[in-house]
Amino acid sequence: MRSYLDLYFETAGENSNLPTLRELERDYIAFLLDFTAHNITEVSRIMAISRTAVYQKINRFNIGRTN
Repeated sequence: MRSYLDLYFETAGENSNLPTLRELERDYIAFLLDFTAHNITEVSRIMAISRTAVYQKINRFNIGRTN
């Protein structure tokens, strides 16, 4: 399986600036939510953080449900 960063840099394009850590975290959480069909428990397990922390990050980054 290809890594998240492989996919990220592939879609970022050659002329793009490198993303900030905040942008990477936001995009990674959105990626995981899509990957897990919005399963917060699974996202928290993958990221090794609490479900509450995942919800806080979703709110902080204003990540909406895409499904």
